[in-house]
Amino acid sequence: IATDVNILADKSMAEVKARLSTIVKNLPAMKTLGIEFTILGDTSVTDYDTLRDAYMNDTMIEFAVADQPIANSGCEYYRQQSYLSSFPIDQKLEDAQTAKVKADVAYTANDPSFVNVA
Repeated sequence: IATDVNILADKSMAEVKARLSTIVKNLPAMKTLGIEFTILGDTSVTDYDTLRDAYMNDTMIEFAVADQPIANSGCEYYRQQSYLSSFPIDQKLEDAQTAKVKADVAYTANDPSFVNVA
């Protein structure tokens, strides 16, 4: 259903300065995570409607991005509870309608995580 899936992972760095050194050093600080993907604008498939409505109604959605079916032993997947921050609909003249979705981490008790299925 989704194509061109990207897990966004950025980290800010805090500058550390000391009187005894002329070198600015860094420490890791806050992380920013998210997911971007493209979905086909097929209204006969309920996934498109669900995502569009979640964007319009500020509904939290949980995502799992996997390299194979999640039930498989050895599967690794990324899990995140999200609000959709972007849902631009692309209606090209000759191609199918698509939406480029951006999902940002929601404020919940559950931090995003990478999970390995045993």
